[in-house]
Amino acid sequence: MRIISLCFLMCFGVAGCANSGGLEKAPREIEIVQLYASSICSGQAQSSGVILIEEPQAYALLEQSLAGRFLNDAGRRLPVVDFNQDIVLVLTMGQQISSGYTLELSHEPIHFRGDTLLLSVLWREPASEMMTAQILTSPCLVLQLGRGLYRKIKVIDQDGHVRGLVGEL
Repeated sequence: MRIISLCFLMCFGVAGCANSGGLEKAPREIEIVQLYASSICSGQAQSSGVILIEEPQAYALLEQSLAGRFLNDAGRRLPVVDFNQDIVLVLTMGQQISSGYTLELSHEPIHFRGDTLLLSVLWREPASEMMTAQILTSPCLVLQLGRGLYRKIKVIDQDGHVRGLVGEL
C-alpha cells in the first residue's frame, strides 16, 4: 500500500491566486492512500468513470466484486476504512481490448478550485505501434481520501483531460 501525503500553503491574496489560474493549494495535509490497483477489475464498469464510496456497506460490495482477483486463496482483504474520517474513490478505465492500459496516482500536488478537489492521475494507454496481448482488461485504482471541506472531486489526467467528477459529498 502506497501512501502519498501532500501538504501545501494556501494562496495569499488575489494576485497569488490569479497567477495559479484560480487554483488554491491544499490548506492542510491531505492524505491519499492507494488501497488497490489492477489491470483486471471485473464488474467495476464497462466505461471509464469515478465511483464514490462513503459507507461500509458499499465498500463491502466493492470488496466482494474484487474477490475473484484480489482476495484469492491467500485470504487477502482490502484495508479497513474509517468512513467517519475517510471516503473511497474507485477510478475505472472501462473495458479495454488489450493489455498496456494502466491507472496510477500522480505525484502532482493536490489543488482546489472553489469547493472542488482536483485529483491528478496518470492515464496510460499503449502506443498504437506497441505490440500488446489481445485480452480484455478493465484497469482500476481504489483510493482512500480524508474527508475535507471539498464538496466535489474532479479527476484529471496528465494531459489535462477530465476523467471523472463526483459531487455533493
